[in-house]
Amino acid sequence: YRWLSYGGAAQGAQAGDGFSRREFSFTLANDIYIRYLSYQDADEWKADMVSKLPHKMDLGAVYTAQPKQKAFISKDGFKEVER
Repeated sequence: YRWLSYGGAAQGAQAGDGFSRREFSFTLANDIYIRYLSYQDADEWKADMVSKLPHKMDLGAVYTAQPKQKAFISKDGFKEVER
């Protein structure tokens, strides 16, 4: 959890909030792919992992906002800031 939470205050973000702005994606059984997942903390992430039981998990970029809020944010307001 700690190494996924690193980061400074890139583009107005709070220092250390990189985890909540990092994209996760899961591949579930039958090749169901879920993208733009994000979590407030390690407990929320663990609970979702246990409930979904992904076959594969990918760690994505850190964005200017939480990836799970992507549908509610303008394209100009949702940018990748760290890979």
